[in-house]
Amino acid sequence: DRTSQRPLLHGVPTPPAGDEAVSKDFSAYLLRRCRGDEKNRGRPFLWPSALEYIQACLPGPKASAVVTMPTGSGKSFIAELAVVNALQNGWVLYIATNALVHQIRHDLEQALQGLTGASFRSFVGADEYTLLEGEQISPSDKRFVAVMTPEKCALAMRLHPERFADC
Repeated sequence: DRTSQRPLLHGVPTPPAGDEAVSKDFSAYLLRRCRGDEKNRGRPFLWPSALEYIQACLPGPKASAVVTMPTGSGKSFIAELAVVNALQNGWVLYIATNALVHQIRHDLEQALQGLTGASFRSFVGADEYTLLEGEQISPSDKRFVAVMTPEKCALAMRLHPERFADC
């Protein structure tokens, strides 16, 4: 009885109907994360805090949330669920400290590896904005995750606010 409301596969609502391929990707993602694979351990059940977030915020955009919980309690998985849901509508901006940007990008890339057309980029370093391809957000990018430091994000938004229209 205590776990009947917490299965990942049945506890996460499907994003609003849209592209059928995207819906299949989402369903396949949930099944893969529930079972686990050689790179990611399975997560068949949601922690109560994750279930509370899902009920309040997904499918999004529905509500905003600030998630503060102890280490190991599922914050990263909550963020992962939010990212995979938001990718159905556009690109995703994930703000992190300089020390964690590359690790978060890597973890998301591993967890979301089966999503068609999804790409992941890290934006770190000084507050310089360069013309390097890896430092640009293209208006044509639709299903990508940009993991940025707050400084990089603030600068990018000042220089090219129009590129954040589909974020």
